[in-house]
Amino acid sequence: MPSGQCDERRASRTRTQAARSSAQTRLRPHRPSHRLPTPAVDVSSWAAMAGLQSYVDHRVLLILQDGRAIVGVMAGYDQKSNVVLSDSKERVYSMDEGVEEIPLGLYLVKGDQIVLIGELDEATDKAVDLSTIRAEPLPPIRY
Repeated sequence: MPSGQCDERRASRTRTQAARSSAQTRLRPHRPSHRLPTPAVDVSSWAAMAGLQSYVDHRVLLILQDGRAIVGVMAGYDQKSNVVLSDSKERVYSMDEGVEEIPLGLYLVKGDQIVLIGELDEATDKAVDLSTIRAEPLPPIRY
């Protein structure tokens, strides 16, 4: 076989291989060589966290599973709905002595202990004389 024909066949083969590889490149979607595992996400916790954002830097009342009522300024929270309160006080209700406020300062509350979070209207809260209020303490929640 003359050398011209060999060169022509070689060039034809090279063009065919180049066309195949470019077609494969165009047709294949990009796939990363490794994939990170997708974490299991509890949608309700994301919704709760979005709701907690509106309470940051506001005065809130927390009711806990053991019946305690804690008032403070929400300084922050995390993905487990743990809450950090600054300038916090526990309100202890009594039928005999009214409401006693025990200063706690900077306080961390575990998210799984929180039953209720509500924003307090500071003007209304300051206008109320807590010593005149008589109430039974909240009983702990039992499952």
